[in-house]
Amino acid sequence: MPVLPGHIAGAHDVLPPGPNLPRRGAISLTLGKPLVFADTGNDGEGWRKITEEAECAVRGLAEGAAGAAT
Repeated sequence: MPVLPGHIAGAHDVLPPGPNLPRRGAISLTLGKPLVFADTGNDGEGWRKITEEAECAVRGLAEGAAGAAT
């Protein structure tokens, strides 16, 4: 089963900690290419690999979103 990396930009501004009601603002969702781990072992090393690759993909999406916003 593929993992679909995604990044949500603007959510912290619209839904800040504390207030019960959201603020007006824009939220955007960026989805990356599916990551496939069919050949990755179902053990600690395999799960670390999956976590590392998925986190790297999401960080890349976040950096792309930050660059697009400026």
